[in-house]
Amino acid sequence: NRFSDPDAITLTFIILFSFLFLWLVGDILAPVLVAIVIAYLLEWPIHRMTKMGARRSFAVASVMFVFIWLCVISFLGLTPLIWHQLGNLISEIPHILEQGQNYLLNMPSDYPSVINAEQIKYITNELNNQLVGSGKAIVSASVNSLFTAMALLIYLVLVPLLVFFMLADKDKLIRHWMRLMPTKRRLAIKVWSEMNQQIGKYIQGKVIEILIGPFV
Repeated sequence: NRFSDPDAITLTFIILFSFLFLWLVGDILAPVLVAIVIAYLLEWPIHRMTKMGARRSFAVASVMFVFIWLCVISFLGLTPLIWHQLGNLISEIPHILEQGQNYLLNMPSDYPSVINAEQIKYITNELNNQLVGSGKAIVSASVNSLFTAMALLIYLVLVPLLVFFMLADKDKLIRHWMRLMPTKRRLAIKVWSEMNQQIGKYIQGKVIEILIGPFV
C-alpha cells in the first residue's frame, strides 16, 4: 500500500541512490562533500542578509571573506599553541620513562607477593620493543605526513573555491539538479523541507550554545 504512491518510490530511490553513491565514491569526492556542507552552513547568514535588502553577490562575498578570515585567524592562533604543547610533551618523555622505569624496578620490593623480578624484566623488554616499534611508526608517519600535507593544501585551495561557486551559482545548480530528479518528487521535497528546518534549528541552537557557553 505504501509503495503504490509514485512519490514514495521516488523518495526510496533517492535515499538508496544517495547511500550507494556516498559509499562508492565518497572518498574521491570528499572535497566536494565538505564544500557542500560548508556552503549549506553559510547559506543561513547569506539568506538573512538578502532578506535585509543586500544583493546576493555582496552577501556571498561578505560571508566568504568573514569565513576565510576566521579560518585563518583560528589556524594561526591554534598552530603555535599545538606546537608548544607538542614540544612540552617531547621534552617530558624522558622524564616520564625514567619515572616509569624506577616504579617498575621498585615494585618487587614493594609488592613481593604480587610481582617478582622476572616479571619486571619481561615487562621492561616488552616496553623496549614497543618503543622500537613506535620509533619505526613515527618514521613511516613522517613520510605519510608529506602526502597528508599535500592533501591538506589541496583542501585549503579547492574547498573555498567550491564553496564560493556553490553559493554564487546556487540557483543555477539547483535548477540543473532538479532536471535530473524524477518528476514525481512531491514527497521528497516535503521530507527535505522538514529536514532543512530541523537542521537549521539544530545549528542555531549549537551557535547559541557556543556563544553563551563561556558565560555559564
